[in-house]
Amino acid sequence: MISGQYVPGVVKLFAGNDEGFEAPLVIAEYENTTDENGEPLWTGPTIMSTANFVDWEGDGDLDMLVGNVSGEVYLNLNLGTAREYRFGARSQLMVDGLGIKVGSKSDPLAVDWDDDGLLDLLVGDEAGDITWFRRAEDGSFETGVSLLTGKRLVQTGYRAVRESLGEDRILPGYRLRLEVCDWNNDGHKDLLVGNCETKDDGTTGFVYLFLGGP
Repeated sequence: MISGQYVPGVVKLFAGNDEGFEAPLVIAEYENTTDENGEPLWTGPTIMSTANFVDWEGDGDLDMLVGNVSGEVYLNLNLGTAREYRFGARSQLMVDGLGIKVGSKSDPLAVDWDDDGLLDLLVGDEAGDITWFRRAEDGSFETGVSLLTGKRLVQTGYRAVRESLGEDRILPGYRLRLEVCDWNNDGHKDLLVGNCETKDDGTTGFVYLFLGGP
């Protein structure tokens, strides 16, 4: 089992054993974001880590994509092997010379969304949007496009993203988490989205399914 953490923004592995799980082990390097008194800072690139895994380099082992509270996306390459992993330092993924950033609390997922043989990025965020960063042949990313509105990602603040989605947005709630699969076995990618929704009786998480097609 893999779990991110809020402060400090480490990623931990709970290795399985015959009785359940081992004690948690930090598996990724991170910057120590503290003030002059050693107290954790509540902003910065390593706060509220969310981790997903993919063979980013195509070398047979799993690398780690990490989101954070600011909406940025980082990569920890596996400098070891598939069985003896060793994750290096976090490096921020870039687009147009700037760090990739969405409407706060990013959840990055690597997937070949357009079936061109290149890994793209889908990034869910706190504001309730899903941004697709298409990968180019040279390995760079194109400007993000919202899967929900078709708009290009220009302003990335929470309020700006909520306004761009509008009152009648097709996906309610906020703080999105993503997974891609072929849910109905028709050969097309489908999208599973987890969220939070606050109602009169409290806050609840739901899972939505968006079926893909030709």
